[in-house]
Amino acid sequence: MTENSIFQSILQWWDALPGILKVFWMLAIPSTLLFLIQMVLVMFGFDSDHDMDAPAGDGGLDVHTDSGMNLFSVRNLIIFMTVFSWSGITGIASGFNTGITIAVGFVLALGIMILVAWMFKKMSSMGETGTFDISKAKGSIATVYIPLIGASKGKVNAKVDGRLVELDAVSLTKEDIPTGTTVEIVEVVDKQFVIVKIK
Repeated sequence: MTENSIFQSILQWWDALPGILKVFWMLAIPSTLLFLIQMVLVMFGFDSDHDMDAPAGDGGLDVHTDSGMNLFSVRNLIIFMTVFSWSGITGIASGFNTGITIAVGFVLALGIMILVAWMFKKMSSMGETGTFDISKAKGSIATVYIPLIGASKGKVNAKVDGRLVELDAVSLTKEDIPTGTTVEIVEVVDKQFVIVKIK
Protein backbone atom coordinates (compact mmCIF):
# COMPACT_ATOMS: atom_id res chain seq x y z
CA MET A 1 0.00 0.00 0.00
CA THR A 2 1.46 3.35 -1.05
CA GLU A 3 1.70 6.39 1.18
CA ASN A 4 -0.90 8.13 -0.97
CA SER A 5 -3.42 5.32 -0.53
CA ILE A 6 -2.79 5.24 3.23
CA PHE A 7 -3.42 8.98 3.40
CA GLN A 8 -6.61 8.59 1.33
CA SER A 9 -7.79 5.79 3.62
CA ILE A 10 -7.24 8.02 6.65
CA LEU A 11 -9.16 10.85 5.00
CA GLN A 12 -12.03 8.52 4.12
CA TRP A 13 -12.11 7.20 7.67
CA TRP A 14 -12.10 10.75 9.03
CA ASP A 15 -14.85 11.94 6.68
CA ALA A 16 -17.04 9.00 7.70
CA LEU A 17 -16.86 9.87 11.40
CA PRO A 18 -19.80 11.66 13.06
CA GLY A 19 -19.06 15.19 14.24
CA ILE A 20 -18.90 14.30 17.94
CA LEU A 21 -16.40 11.51 17.28
CA LYS A 22 -14.20 13.95 15.38
CA VAL A 23 -14.21 16.22 18.43
CA PHE A 24 -13.25 13.36 20.72
CA TRP A 25 -10.43 12.27 18.38
CA MET A 26 -9.12 15.85 18.17
CA LEU A 27 -8.94 15.84 21.97
CA ALA A 28 -7.58 12.30 22.25
CA ILE A 29 -4.59 12.53 19.92
CA PRO A 30 -2.74 15.53 21.45
CA SER A 31 -3.73 14.72 25.04
CA THR A 32 -2.56 11.11 24.69
CA LEU A 33 0.78 12.22 23.21
CA LEU A 34 1.27 14.70 26.06
CA PHE A 35 0.26 12.02 28.58
CA LEU A 36 2.89 9.62 27.19
CA ILE A 37 5.54 12.36 27.31
CA GLN A 38 4.59 13.03 30.94
CA MET A 39 4.97 9.36 31.81
CA VAL A 40 8.43 9.24 30.24
CA LEU A 41 9.47 12.36 32.19
CA VAL A 42 8.18 10.91 35.45
CA MET A 43 10.03 7.63 34.83
CA PHE A 44 13.26 9.58 34.41
CA GLY A 45 12.69 11.54 37.61
CA PHE A 46 11.13 14.69 36.20
CA ASP A 47 7.71 15.64 37.49
CA SER A 48 6.04 17.55 34.65
CA ASP A 49 3.44 19.10 36.90
CA HIS A 50 2.90 22.88 36.94
CA ASP A 51 0.49 24.76 39.17
CA MET A 52 -2.02 26.97 37.39
CA ASP A 53 -1.69 30.00 39.61
CA ALA A 54 -0.46 33.57 39.48
CA PRO A 55 1.35 35.86 41.91
CA ALA A 56 -0.74 37.17 44.77
CA GLY A 57 -2.40 40.48 44.07
CA ASP A 58 -2.44 39.97 40.30
CA GLY A 59 -5.98 38.63 40.26
CA GLY A 60 -4.55 35.26 39.33
CA LEU A 61 -6.24 31.91 39.61
CA ASP A 62 -5.56 29.97 42.79
CA VAL A 63 -6.56 26.36 42.31
CA HIS A 64 -5.14 24.64 45.38
CA THR A 65 -7.82 22.93 47.46
CA ASP A 66 -8.06 23.45 51.21
CA SER A 67 -6.30 20.13 51.75
CA GLY A 68 -3.30 21.38 49.80
CA MET A 69 -4.06 18.97 46.96
CA ASN A 70 -3.11 20.48 43.62
CA LEU A 71 -6.15 19.53 41.49
CA PHE A 72 -5.98 21.76 38.44
CA SER A 73 -2.42 21.31 37.28
CA VAL A 74 -1.13 20.77 33.76
CA ARG A 75 -0.51 17.10 34.55
CA ASN A 76 -4.01 16.51 35.90
CA LEU A 77 -5.75 18.41 33.11
CA ILE A 78 -3.92 16.30 30.53
CA ILE A 79 -5.05 13.17 32.38
CA PHE A 80 -8.61 14.51 32.42
CA MET A 81 -8.64 15.22 28.68
CA THR A 82 -7.08 11.83 27.89
CA VAL A 83 -9.61 9.86 29.92
CA PHE A 84 -12.56 12.02 28.79
CA SER A 85 -11.71 11.77 25.09
CA TRP A 86 -11.08 8.01 25.08
CA SER A 87 -14.24 7.41 27.14
CA GLY A 88 -16.14 9.42 24.56
CA ILE A 89 -14.64 7.52 21.65
CA THR A 90 -15.43 4.17 23.31
CA GLY A 91 -18.97 5.21 24.22
CA ILE A 92 -19.93 6.61 20.81
CA ALA A 93 -18.30 3.70 18.96
CA SER A 94 -20.30 1.31 21.16
CA GLY A 95 -23.55 3.01 20.19
CA PHE A 96 -24.32 4.81 23.44
CA ASN A 97 -26.30 8.04 23.50
CA THR A 98 -24.11 11.15 23.01
CA GLY A 99 -25.39 12.93 26.13
CA ILE A 100 -24.89 9.88 28.33
CA THR A 101 -21.44 9.29 26.86
CA ILE A 102 -20.35 12.86 27.57
CA ALA A 103 -21.76 12.75 31.12
CA VAL A 104 -20.17 9.39 31.96
CA GLY A 105 -16.87 10.42 30.36
CA PHE A 106 -16.81 13.67 32.34
CA VAL A 107 -17.52 11.95 35.67
CA LEU A 108 -14.99 9.19 34.98
CA ALA A 109 -12.29 11.65 33.91
CA LEU A 110 -12.94 13.91 36.90
CA GLY A 111 -12.79 10.95 39.27
CA ILE A 112 -9.49 9.72 37.88
CA MET A 113 -8.05 13.25 37.90
CA ILE A 114 -8.96 13.65 41.59
CA LEU A 115 -7.52 10.21 42.37
CA VAL A 116 -4.22 11.03 40.64
CA ALA A 117 -4.01 14.42 42.38
CA TRP A 118 -4.60 12.70 45.73
CA MET A 119 -1.93 10.07 45.00
CA PHE A 120 0.66 12.70 44.09
CA LYS A 121 -0.28 14.69 47.20
CA LYS A 122 0.28 11.59 49.35
CA MET A 123 3.61 10.86 47.66
CA SER A 124 4.66 14.47 48.14
CA SER A 125 3.73 14.30 51.83
CA MET A 126 5.74 11.11 52.23
CA GLY A 127 8.74 12.79 50.63
CA GLU A 128 8.41 15.78 52.92
CA THR A 129 8.64 13.54 55.97
CA GLY A 130 11.93 12.07 54.78
CA THR A 131 15.44 13.17 55.60
CA PHE A 132 15.71 15.87 52.93
CA ASP A 133 16.48 19.30 54.39
CA ILE A 134 15.70 22.08 51.91
CA SER A 135 17.97 24.48 53.82
CA LYS A 136 20.90 22.52 52.42
CA ALA A 137 19.92 23.68 48.94
CA LYS A 138 21.52 27.11 49.43
CA GLY A 139 24.59 27.46 47.23
CA SER A 140 23.61 24.51 45.01
CA ILE A 141 23.62 24.69 41.24
CA ALA A 142 20.28 23.94 39.61
CA THR A 143 18.64 23.76 36.19
CA VAL A 144 15.38 25.56 35.46
CA TYR A 145 12.66 23.04 34.66
CA ILE A 146 9.57 25.27 34.51
CA PRO A 147 10.51 28.84 33.50
CA LEU A 148 10.57 31.65 36.03
CA ILE A 149 8.52 34.53 34.64
CA GLY A 150 9.00 37.83 36.43
CA ALA A 151 8.08 37.40 40.09
CA SER A 152 6.14 34.18 39.45
CA LYS A 153 7.28 30.83 40.77
CA GLY A 154 8.81 28.27 38.48
CA LYS A 155 10.59 25.03 39.23
CA VAL A 156 14.23 23.99 39.25
CA ASN A 157 15.95 20.63 39.48
CA ALA A 158 18.96 20.52 41.79
CA LYS A 159 21.20 17.90 43.32
CA VAL A 160 21.06 18.51 47.06
CA ASP A 161 22.61 16.31 49.70
CA GLY A 162 23.24 13.59 47.14
CA ARG A 163 19.73 13.44 45.70
CA LEU A 164 17.97 15.04 42.74
CA VAL A 165 15.12 17.25 43.93
CA GLU A 166 12.58 19.55 42.33
CA LEU A 167 12.04 22.87 44.08
CA ASP A 168 9.73 25.83 43.64
CA ALA A 169 11.83 28.85 42.77
CA VAL A 170 11.68 32.58 42.07
CA SER A 171 14.19 34.83 40.36
CA LEU A 172 16.35 37.05 42.57
CA THR A 173 16.22 39.90 40.04
CA LYS A 174 12.63 39.16 38.88
CA GLU A 175 13.95 38.66 35.36
CA ASP A 176 12.58 35.91 33.14
CA ILE A 177 14.68 32.74 33.31
CA PRO A 178 13.85 30.18 30.61
CA THR A 179 13.82 26.40 30.85
CA GLY A 180 17.28 24.82 30.73
CA THR A 181 19.10 27.79 32.27
CA THR A 182 21.76 26.98 34.87
CA VAL A 183 21.14 28.93 38.08
CA GLU A 184 22.53 29.16 41.59
CA ILE A 185 20.29 28.86 44.65
CA VAL A 186 21.08 31.91 46.77
CA GLU A 187 18.41 31.66 49.46
CA VAL A 188 15.81 29.31 50.94
CA VAL A 189 12.58 31.03 52.03
CA ASP A 190 10.72 29.48 54.98
CA LYS A 191 11.56 26.00 53.69
CA GLN A 192 8.91 26.55 51.00
CA PHE A 193 10.83 27.75 47.95
CA VAL A 194 14.23 28.98 46.85
CA ILE A 195 15.52 32.18 45.30
CA VAL A 196 17.88 31.75 42.37
CA LYS A 197 20.09 33.81 40.13
CA ILE A 198 21.57 33.01 36.75
CA LYS A 199 24.93 31.29 37.14
